[in-house]
Amino acid sequence: MRYLFVILFLLISTNLQSQIFEKNLKLENQYFNYNQDVLFVIKKMREEKRGGFGYSPLRGYTSYVMYLLFQNRSKDSIYEVDLKKIHLANPRTKKKFDLKWYNVAGVGSKTKSTFRIKPGKKRTFILFYMYEKNEDIFFLIDEKLSKIKLLDN
Repeated sequence: MRYLFVILFLLISTNLQSQIFEKNLKLENQYFNYNQDVLFVIKKMREEKRGGFGYSPLRGYTSYVMYLLFQNRSKDSIYEVDLKKIHLANPRTKKKFDLKWYNVAGVGSKTKSTFRIKPGKKRTFILFYMYEKNEDIFFLIDEKLSKIKLLDN
């Protein structure tokens, strides 16, 4: 009986701990332009206060994991997309935040930050960034800022 209590306590505390350090964010459905034919949307985004993937945020910073779905809307052109050209930026503090970690969503790993996307195809990637706490979040692509609109929780 005592062992059952200990196991139950460990399961509950592990679940509570993950809820304390990770928060799913609700987003407005919005598209971002990588170029004139390649668009992407954030499918899912969560804040991880303790970091992850070998990175820990410094005081005053937090980390975000984003699931991005890329789509090539052209009829006949194959495009090359470089994930490292998608930055987070804060126009108020004039800081630019680089991509820390990326991977293919689902099965597989990615060693290069570039990929090719064929006409009419979609691809999903997981991206990991560090960013300032309690600040509005912007994508910076080719020196163009686009605000990530979060819904109130």
